[in-house]
Amino acid sequence: MESDKSRIERLRAIVETLQNEHGEGVKHVQELAEAAHTIQRNGFNAAAFEQIARSIRWINTGVRRHMQAEEQHLFPAIRAENPRLFEQLHGEHRELGTAFTQLMNTVFDVEEGTLRGSILQELVTATDNVVRLLEKHMQEENAALFPLLQNVLNASSET
Repeated sequence: MESDKSRIERLRAIVETLQNEHGEGVKHVQELAEAAHTIQRNGFNAAAFEQIARSIRWINTGVRRHMQAEEQHLFPAIRAENPRLFEQLHGEHRELGTAFTQLMNTVFDVEEGTLRGSILQELVTATDNVVRLLEKHMQEENAALFPLLQNVLNASSET
């Protein structure tokens, strides 16, 4: 069985990894936003669309894995400490999942050549929605989740 000290150190390492992933996430979110704005301004652009597709792959692997790690390791540690924050972040994960799915479906429609007059606007809207949600979520975690966890872990290591 894992000792309390080992558990605390493992959680500290997980928090550090997830914080570092936010730095990478900011870069991907900026690229995603730039691609959507290019399409919004200029119409379909193969390079911008490919950037969106690359971002989708990152979301489908890195972001989903990141959210799983948060839910498995971090959320249980804050649930009793701050139930409101727990519910908020858990709800944001569900909302992000829905937004990711909508964006992936729209990208799939474009790749399959689904022709409808609104497809580019749907792509831009879905992309902007994911960008907005990811930015908000990362800011909330950086401002509230990670500091709370540091306090919880510091208090746990002092006992």
